[in-house]
Amino acid sequence: MEIIENPKRLFKYASSDIAKIILRTSSIKFSPPNDFNDPFDCDIDLVDFHFPSDQQLDKEVAYEIEVLKKQFKNWPGFSEKSKDKSFWETGYKESQIGKIKSCGISCFSLVNNSVLMWSHYAEKHFGICLEFDNTISPRFENLSDATDISEGIVGYTEYERINYMSTERKYAIFKIFLSKSGSWSHENEYRMILLNDKPQIQKFKPQFLKAIYFGLRTSDREQNEIISMCTTLGFVDIGFFKCTKSDLSIRFSKITV
Repeated sequence: MEIIENPKRLFKYASSDIAKIILRTSSIKFSPPNDFNDPFDCDIDLVDFHFPSDQQLDKEVAYEIEVLKKQFKNWPGFSEKSKDKSFWETGYKESQIGKIKSCGISCFSLVNNSVLMWSHYAEKHFGICLEFDNTISPRFENLSDATDISEGIVGYTEYERINYMSTERKYAIFKIFLSKSGSWSHENEYRMILLNDKPQIQKFKPQFLKAIYFGLRTSDREQNEIISMCTTLGFVDIGFFKCTKSDLSIRFSKITV
């Protein structure tokens, strides 16, 4: 699978109320996939767990099965059950599905000027768009970027079944968490996947927040309240911008504070 360098800027569209919660708590929510709009997104039912030929067994799967063998070798009847491939398929499936379901996902966009995204996720242009600096590390107070987060750009393709036991792990994770129907391509989505059964709400470093963009319909009162809130909460060196119409597209003008 092609390795793509992480983008430097990430954007999160939100209503004003949700944005205020993000700012007050300096935190981002990693949601379970079953909360998503698309029932086929991260669909476990599209993942098979079948033994391929030994030559095709993913090396990480092979290692994890060896670990399971050592853990259960003293169980009554283990030596007989372990001869049956379906025993390992079922056991491995249960262990991995548990891990997959425990993951949380936070969704971002690579663009801040999508009229559709402003309409759907930023309260019909009454909301805001948050810009995050994806170059800093660590980005979160209690997470390791190396071990607690997997992330990447969403690929837009047709949903397809995969065999988790014969697929290279990076590609399997991509197909489960980072693939969506082409119908969603306007989102230009980027995802962070929270691993290791960590809490859904995670505090981010203050320097992670880079800028705030106010929608075409965001009121002056709401705008001033959020700017004041950022100052009070200690978000320094962030930019504030206001959406303006430019023919049939969106532009941004800098707000002098």
